[in-house]
Amino acid sequence: MINSNNGILNHTADAKIASEIAQEKHILETAILKTMQKDRFGNVSVDGLTTALKNSAEVELIRKKIVVTFPSERSYEVDYDGNINDYEKIDIASLSIMSNTKFRNSISTYKGNIISVKVLNSLNPPENPSEIFDVSSNSDGTIKAWLIENTENEGYYDLFIGGKDGVRIDSCSQTFKDFSNCISMDLENLYTSDVTEMGEMFNNCKKIGALDLSGFDTKKVTTMGNMFSGCNNLETLDVSSFDTKKVKKMSQMFQGCKKLKTIDLSNFITTSLEEMSYIFYQCNELETINVSNFDTSNVQDMSYVFASCTKLKNLSLTNFNTENVSKMFRMFAFCKNLTSVDLTSFNTKNVKSMNAMFQECELLETLNVSNFDTKKVTDMDSMFYKCRKLSSLDLSNFNTESVKNMGGMFSDCNNLTSLDLSNFVTTNATSMSYMFQNCGKLSSLNLSSFNTSKVETMVRMFINCGSLTTLDLGSFTMDSCTNVAEMFSNCLTLNNISFKNSAFTNITDSHGMFLRTPSSITIVVSSDSTIANGQKEFLTARRQESGLSAPTYINN
Repeated sequence: MINSNNGILNHTADAKIASEIAQEKHILETAILKTMQKDRFGNVSVDGLTTALKNSAEVELIRKKIVVTFPSERSYEVDYDGNINDYEKIDIASLSIMSNTKFRNSISTYKGNIISVKVLNSLNPPENPSEIFDVSSNSDGTIKAWLIENTENEGYYDLFIGGKDGVRIDSCSQTFKDFSNCISMDLENLYTSDVTEMGEMFNNCKKIGALDLSGFDTKKVTTMGNMFSGCNNLETLDVSSFDTKKVKKMSQMFQGCKKLKTIDLSNFITTSLEEMSYIFYQCNELETINVSNFDTSNVQDMSYVFASCTKLKNLSLTNFNTENVSKMFRMFAFCKNLTSVDLTSFNTKNVKSMNAMFQECELLETLNVSNFDTKKVTDMDSMFYKCRKLSSLDLSNFNTESVKNMGGMFSDCNNLTSLDLSNFVTTNATSMSYMFQNCGKLSSLNLSSFNTSKVETMVRMFINCGSLTTLDLGSFTMDSCTNVAEMFSNCLTLNNISFKNSAFTNITDSHGMFLRTPSSITIVVSSDSTIANGQKEFLTARRQESGLSAPTYINN
């Protein structure tokens, strides 16, 4: 069970030291036995050993190794099967420091031609490297980076970074950014205990397939934004040991990791997190994302957080604290396989943008947004666009008094059969273009509360609403509207419209307004004869432009 490789127990060892070592190993063996007996798989774990040793030694995970250090400052490595080996701790504070700035400047012209990266715990560059650079922070030659021409790929290089016992780096900001042809990185001997910035560290490493960062010390890091963004080929990523207690920025952290199928974030503590927009954007292969441990109480922007996670099926966000969030645009957009999402804990009192929030969530059959506070929201453009399987939507709690853009809000919700928007206050709305476009099954639509006095465009507002027979637009006014092109186009069964308050005096584009509508239609116009005459002239002309007869008019 015990292997001694470093000569501690040699023939010259002092008897007292030998006795102490024997005692330490005996204590450790006993603790290992207790740990393995309690573990259901019979393995050794950090937590198990910590409990079994009862504070008689320090237990820590160092670069995937369980290391036990006694008060004597002697350390032992314990593997998961319970074997003990002597372990010599590296004094990280004594390592030479690599300047991240010097490194990036030195290899800037080569970064697109680097095939592999390896960090060494020695400084033995070959005699004739293709290039060699002093990248030590003190310019004393203690850390060097060198390039060796890759034997299999002409014009490409293998990059080595070496220093005695390893390389301690001062910052990881953009360190390997745009290493776009690099296929492997061995960073085992890179020490990051001083690092506060890791933003864009691997940004645009398009060909890297696996990254093992289990040895990274991230306890001082505050920035991880764009850390892996654009790693299109990344399939395996180990960030399970990351300490994220101080991290404030995670925006775009995994953006564009299109081949990443799983990611373990169970150890992430995000109490300091402020920025997380786009964090999982375009993670096309992720089927599940467990963020149940995320503390989002300080986050203000959740735009695109899960957007384009096209294989994501279920999502529980009951732990999300969103009371400080002001932006949720496209938060779940293009989640084409999402069938359920629990948003019951969402506090949206400060949200201003819900633009395209659920755009193209094509398999979402139910959506409970009854708890949404929308009084500050100004943009709902395309909010439910292409939610093709939603058959009903309760928006009775929505306060829309601040909303300016409602364009495409329900466009292509072609399974909705009815929609009651009688509570909508639209006094500030300026756009309603495409609002109900392609809602082919919509047969009932209550717009009785709509005030359209500021609306400038109603282009294709009801186009392809083939099941609508009646539209009461009696509350509509067209004072500011200039464009009603194809407004009712393809409303094949629409035979009754009320337009009693619309004068149409400022319309500049009305082409196809009644294109492919029934040959006969009844329209309610104003009781004021002067207004009614103007309405009749305008509407008759629009019908005739599409080859249709004049409507039957009823004065309100």
